[in-house]
Amino acid sequence: MAYNFRLRLGFFRTERYSLEVFLKQLVLIPAANGDMIVLGDKDIESIIFFKRKLETMEFEINAVGGLYMGILEEAVDISELMGLLKEQFGNRVLLDYR
Repeated sequence: MAYNFRLRLGFFRTERYSLEVFLKQLVLIPAANGDMIVLGDKDIESIIFFKRKLETMEFEINAVGGLYMGILEEAVDISELMGLLKEQFGNRVLLDYR
């Protein structure tokens, strides 16, 4: 299943992506032209979800190659996504109430 979000690409720049999870990998697929990003199990240090505003759920993927930050679209079922990620990546998935 794909989960839609906006990936931060600069200070005020975001682009639409979808997130797919399978076989202990995260695949970030751009909605427009561009290269997909594949993060394997060994690349992922942590995945942290948090809310800065009441209406948006944000996340950070801390990976060996860098930091990926995004904002989930409202239609995403966060409990379903977190359950799937916890299945694949265990205690590296966190929910932070800031």
